[in-house]
Amino acid sequence: MTGTPARNDILDDIRSVSTALDSGLMRIHRSCTGLLDELPGYAWDPAASDRGGYQPIKRDDHGADALRYVVHSNVHE
Repeated sequence: MTGTPARNDILDDIRSVSTALDSGLMRIHRSCTGLLDELPGYAWDPAASDRGGYQPIKRDDHGADALRYVVHSNVHE
């Protein structure tokens, strides 16, 4: 099976999600309780930042990661 190669530019992905939320193009329904619980804890890892990189803390982030993948992969639409 072939497909489009995956991109994992976290900073661009997070910017896309932030823009979609801030502009009102996307809203998260209150029934998405898992995602809503995760978002406040979706933060940068200070150790990665100290090394000059950007990496979210990898804990309870499956919903937030899925959101950024979907939003960024459809940002052209």
